[in-house]
Amino acid sequence: MEIHKGRANANKLLARLLDYMNANLSFTLCSIDGGSAHNAIARDARAVIGCLKEDEELLRKQLDDLEAVLRDEFKIADPDLRIVLSPMDSQPKQVFTSSSAQQVVQFLYLIPNGVQTMSMDIEGLVESSLNLGVIETREETVEIISSIRSSLGSIKANIFNTIVSIAHLTNGKVVEESSYPEWRYDPDSNVRALFADLYEKMFGEKPLMNAIHAGLECALFDEMFHGQMDMISIGPTMIGVHTAEEHLSIPSTQRTWKFLKEALKNMG
Repeated sequence: MEIHKGRANANKLLARLLDYMNANLSFTLCSIDGGSAHNAIARDARAVIGCLKEDEELLRKQLDDLEAVLRDEFKIADPDLRIVLSPMDSQPKQVFTSSSAQQVVQFLYLIPNGVQTMSMDIEGLVESSLNLGVIETREETVEIISSIRSSLGSIKANIFNTIVSIAHLTNGKVVEESSYPEWRYDPDSNVRALFADLYEKMFGEKPLMNAIHAGLECALFDEMFHGQMDMISIGPTMIGVHTAEEHLSIPSTQRTWKFLKEALKNMG
């Protein structure tokens, strides 16, 4: 739910950093890791690199220069952005070959991220996006997890095929671990009208009715019943969903529970 806010994705910025360094400095990549979950925008990412001692001053300058550029780009969305260089306490046990390092950085640099298309039906609604959520260096491979969302299945398939093409160009392999169908907006929902009327009667104000860019279980129910089930999704006020600051309004939760019980009575 933060994807439209232009927040910095640390995984993408790290790829940009390594690509920038590669054009100006000789270094060895030892590992690259970042992010915490497929559905959370990566807040931090890190790479272990090696360079010649005489290039340390040039390395620091490269990082300082790029940090200044990125802080300017994200001064509104992420004013606390930082690039930190720290010495290692011990030597890494293995390093990437130069070709493997280049392929990984190129894939991460090329893979799309963030909002891809906006809805033509509902103003301001993100139609499709993807999030480069996790990078993990393992013993023989680097695993990269990207989460794709779309309210149109054809667009989701096109984004997936784009990733497959990028992986092919960079000697990678794509595996689809899971997927859920789209749940399209129904302008003639009777259930939505019933709930909206009841909410206004109970609380003296119109409910907030929104289409959101998020994955919901309703999509699976809709697929199971071949689009013949009338459904809405309701819930209390949630702030910072899928971020470290995610929290829930307790009064709103209590009000939602009271409303739900009354709505079920009216549907009987």
